Amino acid sequence: MDHEEQGGRGFLTNRKKLSLIIKDLHLQDILIFENTLVSHAPQAGLKRDFKHVYQEFPDPFWFYDRYVLRTVNQTSQVMTYKSCFFRDAQHQVIDPIAIDLPIGESYVFEADNFTTDYDPKLEVRPFIDFATKASYSKVSDAAYQIYEKVISQNSTWLETSAPDLLVELAQHETLDEKIRFVIEFVQNSIYYVYDAEIMDGHEPQEPQITYESKQGDCKAKTVLLKSLLDYLDIASTCVLVNYEADYFIPFYCPSPSNFNHVILKIAYQGRHYFVDATSRNQFGFLQYRSVPEFIYYLPIEPQADLQFREPFWHQNYLVEETVTCMVTEGVGQIDHTLLLRGQNADAIRQMFKNESETYLFNCYTTSLYYNMCLTDNFSEKELSEYFTDSKIAIVSDNQDLNELQIQHDVTLLKPYTVRIGKKEYLNYWDRTYLDDKARDFNSRDLPFWLSHAREKLTFELRTDRKIKGTSNNYQLIHL
Repeated sequence: MDHEEQGGRGFLTNRKKLSLIIKDLHLQDILIFENTLVSHAPQAGLKRDFKHVYQEFPDPFWFYDRYVLRTVNQTSQVMTYKSCFFRDAQHQVIDPIAIDLPIGESYVFEADNFTTDYDPKLEVRPFIDFATKASYSKVSDAAYQIYEKVISQNSTWLETSAPDLLVELAQHETLDEKIRFVIEFVQNSIYYVYDAEIMDGHEPQEPQITYESKQGDCKAKTVLLKSLLDYLDIASTCVLVNYEADYFIPFYCPSPSNFNHVILKIAYQGRHYFVDATSRNQFGFLQYRSVPEFIYYLPIEPQADLQFREPFWHQNYLVEETVTCMVTEGVGQIDHTLLLRGQNADAIRQMFKNESETYLFNCYTTSLYYNMCLTDNFSEKELSEYFTDSKIAIVSDNQDLNELQIQHDVTLLKPYTVRIGKKEYLNYWDRTYLDDKARDFNSRDLPFWLSHAREKLTFELRTDRKIKGTSNNYQLIHL
C-alpha cells in the first residue's frame, strides 16, 4: 500500500507500508521476518543512470534478536554508501564517510541482540544511503542534458502560439512591471499538476505545450517562466531543491533523487532572486515578492556543484505595527494599524478575502487580548463582550510594492488589570517569538528553523488617571 502520510508538497512518495497481525504469537516463539527489495531500472531518464536506495534503521522493537541488512550491487555501475547518524561508545554521532561498493559485491550489516542506539524523541534515526557513485557536478550535467533540449529553444513560439499574451505584456511599460506580469501569469493562470513518476524522470514539458494546455508540473511551469523571462532578456537558471529534506542533502550521497522540486533563480540588477512557479496569490515587483525558504540547491547547468544559499535579509520591515490605547473613565479606545509587506501581505490579503468578519475580529482582538495581559480580567471566550464596536478593514493595498495596510479600531471595556495589592496596571507587551513547536523542540541532531519577519512595533498607552512615579497625567512609551 502507498504510504499516504508521506506525500505532499508537489511529490508522491514511493515508500510502502505493510501491516501484519499474528494472533497467536507468544514470548517464547521465534519470529523470522525477511524483507527483500528489488529495484527495477526505468527505460530512460535520470533514475536509469543514477540508482538510489535509502535504508532507514527500524525502532528497537522488543522482539528483535538478530538484524541483518544485505545490499547487493547488481547494477552496471559502482555504488556508494554512507552510514549516517550512527553513534560511537560515547553516543556521539560518527561523521559519515562515503565508501564504494563495486559491481557484484555486497554490503552486510549484522547485529545480534539488535537495538537501534538512538533516542527517537531527541535524535535522528540512523540510516544508510546507497546511490550510484557520482558527484553533484555529474548529476547537474546529466540533468542539464535533459533540460537543455527544452530550455535552449528560443522564444519565437510566443509569436505564433501566444500573441494575445504578448499584446498584454506590451501594455506594461517598465521592465519591473513586465517581470511581475509573467511571474504572476505562470503562477496563477497555469494549473499546477504533479505526478511522482514524471517528476522522478526529470523530463520537462516544452513551454509551448504548457502554455497551450494551461497546466504542468513544477518543471513545466518553471521552464515556461524561464522562456518568458528569456523573451525579456532576463537571465535565469532552473534549480533543484527539496523543501522537506533540505537539511539532510549534504548527508546523502550525490543523486538526483535528493531533490523533488524545481524553482527558478533569477539574476536582476546585480541581485539573485528565487521564484517558485507553483506558488499562487503572490504579488509585487521581483524585489518585494515572497521568498521561498531553503538552504541547498543544485543549478541545472553544466558541471554545477551543490550550492549553499547565501544569507538574505529584507531591507524593509515586513511588519510595522502601531497600537494606541486611550483610556478615559475606565474605557479604552484602541487604534491599531498594521503595515504588512512580502509574504505577510500575501497571507493577510488572502485571509481578508476568504475569511468571515467574525474570524477577523477574533484574530486581531485575540492578539490585543494577550499582548495587553488581559487573561486575568476575562477569558478568551468572552472577547466579544469586552471588545466592542470593532471595525477592521484594508485601507490601502499597493500590489506593486506588495504593501498592505490594515486599520483596526475597537473599544475595550476593561483595560486595567488588577494585581496583588489591588494595584491597577495598563499593559502592552510584545508578543512572544517562540511558538509551541519551538518550546518543545529538543533535538540533539537537528537545528530548529525559526523564520520570522523583521518587525517594528510602536505602542502608546494614555490614561486620564495619575500614574505613580510621574507628575503628568499620562505616560508615553515608544519602542
